[in-house]
Parts: sequence; structure tokens; C-alpha cells
Amino acid sequence: MQNWNDSAGSAPVPRPNRFDVDLGAIAHNVAALRGVLPGGTRICAAVKADAYGFGLLPVARTLTAAGVDLLGLVDLRDAVALRRDGITCPVLLYGGNLAGERMMRQIREHDLIVTVGDDRTLAVAERSGEASPARVFIEIDVGLERLGCPVDKAARLIKAAAASPAISLEGVYTHMHVPKQAAPPGHSGVPSYLEWQFGRFADLVGGLSREGYATGISMAASTPVLMLTASMSMDAVDVGRYLYGIARAGAEPSLADLGLRPAFVSLRSQITYCKRIERAEYRDMAPFAIRPGMQVGVAPIGFADGLALLNCGAALVRGVRAPILGNLSLEHVSLDVTGIPGVEAGDEVVFIGRQGTDEITQEEVIARQPQGLPPASLATSVRDTVTRVYRPAGSASSPAPSRSYTPLVESANETS
Repeated sequence: MQNWNDSAGSAPVPRPNRFDVDLGAIAHNVAALRGVLPGGTRICAAVKADAYGFGLLPVARTLTAAGVDLLGLVDLRDAVALRRDGITCPVLLYGGNLAGERMMRQIREHDLIVTVGDDRTLAVAERSGEASPARVFIEIDVGLERLGCPVDKAARLIKAAAASPAISLEGVYTHMHVPKQAAPPGHSGVPSYLEWQFGRFADLVGGLSREGYATGISMAASTPVLMLTASMSMDAVDVGRYLYGIARAGAEPSLADLGLRPAFVSLRSQITYCKRIERAEYRDMAPFAIRPGMQVGVAPIGFADGLALLNCGAALVRGVRAPILGNLSLEHVSLDVTGIPGVEAGDEVVFIGRQGTDEITQEEVIARQPQGLPPASLATSVRDTVTRVYRPAGSASSPAPSRSYTPLVESANETS
């Protein structure tokens, strides 16, 4: 009889679901960004939301090795995880936290930079900086209408921070609103709406400088801005999708146009069960339309693994597109493999990526997602139930996968 309390032996074998991440692509994209920025421009790399779903610690290590100047995120727990991992790069906590005295103690303990966007947060930071100044960035709202001090009230807040002996004003930043169709098709200029927002921020910073106030680093351009122009780089840029090789198809330049590579290499599984459908009764009640000679392959990945937002309606099996049948189960998906010769258990299934001469691109999958979801939702949709496999910087980029594979268990789930 099996002793279920026996902890000896190797680790349990995971389901054959695999998310391949190309860390080399991320390092490449840092270099590509450096190539278009004015010399001396700092890069604040956004690693929020588990580094956009690609894995906080592996990605942060790659970014710092590639020479980014600052890491930006929201969750204090993630910032502490970076420090405990030995990452010494400056870390900016974006706005969105309700900072209190306990939180400020932890921020000071781990040498983090806190975002201030109102009088209350500034006062909390000042109280924490009685022994030595608290490191602060002031966030200004110039049009996104979300976080940050309204631009017409920001001068007073910045002056108060700059004059306080308990505050070290490291910089000021904004996050501009860039609509999906920021520039009409065929129009390469910068939209006047974006220029208006940038002008408000630049006028504020310039005016304070003329009055003799040192505001530190000025940062305004994010990925959507840099997709249009590098002219708003200022002292630093705050980028996320750019570094991970994610673009809005049809609304932004392609990755090839920008010289970028996708970090999202592939999402794969395997056929675990294959059978021919033979059903004569209640055919109209079946979970999907049945036709003569139909063959179905089942892969052990489903809704609970994030597949609802990670498919284009089909998957590649032996280099052929096999339509998804019916609704997703929690942990399974059925594929129509009728007419694909020789399909059997163990065959690789590709939901995103290349197989044979065909490829399902991330852009194709993003285009099928519900309207309103940002393109960054792709990798963030991959659940922790899926094994993550990291291709290190310096390795060959995106090699073609074999027909079947053995999951690299030793590289699994190396995330925060």
C-alpha cells in the first residue's frame, strides 16, 4: 500500500503546461531602448504585477544586469523581495499605497523611494524622516485623471517637499494619458493632446527651476509615449511593455519596427488523451457540434490556468491549427484534431508560439481578448499553475520547439 505520508523521493511531476520566457529578449530590449534615448537618460523599469507576469526576480535580475537605473513597482512586499534577493538598484514605490507610519518604517528599512501625491502622504514621509531624510518622488497628474497631485496644485506640494529637511526630493514624475489611437493612421506626428499634457508638466518643472527649486529627476515618458516619440524623454523614462516586447497591433509600431523582441516565447501543453467521437444519440445535446469521423485531443490546461485569455480559438498540433471545441473546463481543453495525421498522446500543443511552419503570435491572441483589456494582460493571465521556463540572457533566442518535450522541472516557477 502507498504510504501517503512518505516524503522521500523526487518532486511530483507537474502537468505538462509550460510558459517559456526569453530573458535575453528583455536584455536586448533594454539595449534597443538605450539606442533611441538621448545620452544620459535614465531608465525606470516597471516590474509591477510580478514583472508584467514574467516573474519578478528573474526579470529584475536581468534588468539590473542590463543596466537599468531604477525599478518601479507598487507592492511593498515585492520591493522587500527584491532587497532580500540582493538587488541593490534604487526602487521606486509607485502611487497607489495608503502610506502610514508602519509602512514608512519598512520603506526606510529597505531603502526604498516612496511616491507622494498629496499633503497627507508628504506629512507621513516627513514624520518618518526626522533621523535622516525620507527619499521621495512627487507624482503629478497632467491628464490621466488617476493618481498624483493635480498639476495646478503641484507647485506648492513640490516646494514644501524641497524645503523640508526631513525629505530628500529625488524627483518628479507623471504618467500621461495616451489613447489607443493616439495618432491617426499614417500620421507620424505627436498628437496635440499629448503635447498639451507634456507641456503642462514641463512648464511646471521649468517654472520651479527658474525659482531656484531643485526638483531632482524629471520623468514623463512611458511606453505608449515612446512608441510615438523619444522627444519627451527628459531626465528619465518609465517603461514597462517596451522592455517586454508587447505592442498594440495596429495602434503602435510593430516590434520589428522598434527593433524589439518579445519576452513571451510560447505557451505549450501536450495531448494527454485522444479519441474518435462515435455518438448516435442526442447529438444535438453534445458539448460541441459533432461530425462524422471527428477526432478530439484533450490537453490538461484550462480556465483555471488562464487559458481563457491566452488563446486565439485554436492551437497548433503537429504544425496544424486545431480549433478549440466547446467551453474550457477548469483544467482541460478539447481540440478538434480531425484530419491531422498520427495525432497521439504526448504530442505537443502550442497556444502561443511557433510549431513547424506556423506560428500563433501574441498579437493574434491579444486581438481576440475582450475589448478594454490592455495588451500587458497577456503574461499576467498565465497562472502559477503553469511551469515557467526561463531562457537566460545570452542563450539562443526563440528556438523552434520539438514535437514533444519533457518539462524543465528544475526551472519551474522561479518567480517572486
